[in-house]
Amino acid sequence: YGLFIKGIGVSLEGSLEFWRNEFNQTGRDFDKDYAYNVRHNYGTVGKRTSYSPYSCIKIQNTDLKAGETHGCPFKHVDANNLRLMLRDAGIDNSNLINSIVSIAPTQPNEACRMYFELKHPNSLPSLMLHPNKFFDKSMDYYQEKDKPNNNIKPDQTEGAAGAGAGGGTGTG
Repeated sequence: YGLFIKGIGVSLEGSLEFWRNEFNQTGRDFDKDYAYNVRHNYGTVGKRTSYSPYSCIKIQNTDLKAGETHGCPFKHVDANNLRLMLRDAGIDNSNLINSIVSIAPTQPNEACRMYFELKHPNSLPSLMLHPNKFFDKSMDYYQEKDKPNNNIKPDQTEGAAGAGAGGGTGTG
């Protein structure tokens, strides 16, 4: 998440504020235990290397340990939970859900593209290869949609209403 947030343009100060708020909810001491890692990602401490966000392939090839919840939802979430996630995202069409779930284990990028297409009707999605690209394309879509006299028609896809740049994992 940290590098994804950096990749969407959040400043070091904004990132520190975001993570401080997130970790304070858990009762952890953010400044003592985590602030250094955030600064390290931005290259202000340690090796002073500014790190880049991970690509979908790198995220998909990461083995998650028991209890870890990050990763690509199309690669790392089991079929039943993926179905629930898709329904929670407003996709109500069982055939579309089954199509995404069936290809997700072997073609997570294609499943992500299909999801993007459902959430962004009348867009021209390409294969998603980076979570930040998903975010950027989603932002572009909704900024264009909000303009007067746009060419984006109202949602024609059952259950595809709603906005979002992907689920809570950095998407895939």
